[in-house]
Amino acid sequence: MQKRDPLAKAITKKAGRDGLNIMDAEEFRMEAGKGISAVIGVTQYYFGNERYIRAAGIGIDARPAAALESFRDEGKTAVLIADSRSVISMIALSDTIRPEAAAVIRSLSSMNTKAVLLTGDNEKSAGHLASLAGIQEVHADLLPEQKVKMIETLKQSGTVCMIGTASMTHRL
Repeated sequence: MQKRDPLAKAITKKAGRDGLNIMDAEEFRMEAGKGISAVIGVTQYYFGNERYIRAAGIGIDARPAAALESFRDEGKTAVLIADSRSVISMIALSDTIRPEAAAVIRSLSSMNTKAVLLTGDNEKSAGHLASLAGIQEVHADLLPEQKVKMIETLKQSGTVCMIGTASMTHRL
């Protein structure tokens, strides 16, 4: 899998190209693997996954819920953008599978090596990507500390080699 550009960098670059004014954020808070919140101007904003937005007490109306489902069906992960009342926008992200990924996974499998996908992406998106690469075992919706625990568990069964941005591991 190819590495994604960091979200904040991508948004900043796009905003700059579009000539948008970038305002300073205050009261910035980050929860690893979940999302961020900040006050911009006088408004509290939340940027994160569905669980993070719901945990902040923000409802997800029918229209954004339908968009979320559509993104998942396409193998995409959504970052929701909300104010303190409702979802106001979304950004769909998708990992790109390298053309040779499925052949590499088949080759590893022929060497008695098992590929396991560990990801913070939702189950549907992760399953879609795993199927494209030929990976059978998927653990989705993981927070960073859950990935570490899963890697420790896999190490108990043998050698582990991580490839990518801590999203895919191979048990040897």
